[in-house]
Amino acid sequence: TLHAGVMAALLAEYGNQVFWCTSPACEEQACILTFQDKEVNSYLDKQRQAGFLEECSFSAIPLDAEVYLFCYSPTQLQLALNTVEKLSQRPIIHPRLMINGSTFGLQGTQKLKQYSPKDEWV
Repeated sequence: TLHAGVMAALLAEYGNQVFWCTSPACEEQACILTFQDKEVNSYLDKQRQAGFLEECSFSAIPLDAEVYLFCYSPTQLQLALNTVEKLSQRPIIHPRLMINGSTFGLQGTQKLKQYSPKDEWV
């Protein structure tokens, strides 16, 4: 989503190492997304070149990542649930901060939290 692109660019701009998984089901070469907003694309390219933003496969996300940001469109609830379930099966140290940047309704974050209850959700 555009929200994901903006957040990735901003987080990387302020010195955070961002690993962007565009398709949790895909374990092949990660694809690079582009948006209609040329300014967002420019920021993303700048952060890729600086080494703060890396598109990667799901399994390539480092196990020591401290924060996970979920940005899905409102129709992708099942994909988000599958992603959180898959993430909960990885040998990461809990708790981690999980940020739901998606709009799944009033109980959306609670639905995601059911699949990863050891983590802190906002």
